[in-house]
Amino acid sequence: MAPEIIDEVRTYEFLTPVFGGGVKVEGQHKHADPVTPVRAASIRGQLRFWWRACNPRGCQDVEALRAAEAEVFGSTAEPSRLTVEVVTQPVAYARVDVLAGKFEAVQGMAEIAYGAFPLRAEARSGAGTHGVLHQFSGPWQVRLRYPSGAQRDVAAALWALAHLGGLGGRTRRGFGAVAEVQQGSTPRSSLEEGWASHVRGLQVPWPHLPASTEAARALVVRREPHWQTGLAAQKFLLGKLRELRQGAVGRRGGGSRKAGRSFWPEPDEIRRLTKRAHPNHQPEHPVHAFPRAAFGLPIIFQFKDEKGGEPAQTTLVPRGYNRWGSPLVLRPHRGPAGIEALAFLLDPRVPDELELRGKRERDRWQVKRGLSADGARKTSPMGAKAIDPLDRFLEFFNE
Repeated sequence: MAPEIIDEVRTYEFLTPVFGGGVKVEGQHKHADPVTPVRAASIRGQLRFWWRACNPRGCQDVEALRAAEAEVFGSTAEPSRLTVEVVTQPVAYARVDVLAGKFEAVQGMAEIAYGAFPLRAEARSGAGTHGVLHQFSGPWQVRLRYPSGAQRDVAAALWALAHLGGLGGRTRRGFGAVAEVQQGSTPRSSLEEGWASHVRGLQVPWPHLPASTEAARALVVRREPHWQTGLAAQKFLLGKLRELRQGAVGRRGGGSRKAGRSFWPEPDEIRRLTKRAHPNHQPEHPVHAFPRAAFGLPIIFQFKDEKGGEPAQTTLVPRGYNRWGSPLVLRPHRGPAGIEALAFLLDPRVPDELELRGKRERDRWQVKRGLSADGARKTSPMGAKAIDPLDRFLEFFNE
């Protein structure tokens, strides 16, 4: 007997501008496609990721995960049981300018420019354009068909996409955030309800959501005040991250155009390792660690005065890897009463064993990420209680 096939249409809209996401590549990333910004392949990719993050089948190792994923999404050996079709596209789009020239942010867009930092690299190289973000307006629809046996799997992935996901690039910094447009009288699971019913919370080696019992630690929602637009909420989120990492909290004079030395230990540790420092910038921070790696890797360190004796460009990566996606997700979110700001953490965190790489092959240093309790006390942006910068950010975000 053939399984029952569920056929449903979901309606969504974008809350924030989309960062790239199309098929045209220019410079260092893909440009947004104004004609077909929503593609079935992108939707499937998001559903796969969030299905893994929710882990509704309770897989405990990669082999079990691959087998279960193939049953729902297919593999090279078997077709997918889930078909995804984009029925309608957004009705309009507007270009969102972020940079004025090669370096300066457009007035009112400093926070967005901080989150969309690859635009600066492209502008410096002379490739592409400065306004590659697009805000798409109006609802768009996706049709899904799948056997009833996969209903629990698809429900978990769709819940996560609607509340936590996005399309295009840099979705973990709030770009391309989507919201489901309610159709009909059947209510969809709220953020909290879905977290409790769809997230297994097992400790597994791939990116995943922690259990609902730990969500109070890993999830912070700012509901007051509500923001008028998703872009306004995104500016708030990125502004808080910028303030802690490089702004008034993270750097001496960080709120001015002539910001001084960082209160974080990484720059001085690089000066010690490379044995290079400007005469006026000798290492003085007492901590020997790279705690900001917790926000994701790689990190490229570029000192302004290399000719004056400062270190050449270096790159921080996890040992044995080239990158590690940020465990911190910043997300404008449409709640029951309006648009709110959402910050949450994925597990596992960034490894503690790191490698700092210089331009020359011989320039390699094995370094650490984590702070001791004493090191955290001596790093002023960490505040009085936190040891992990991610926990500190959630605390700072909610202050």
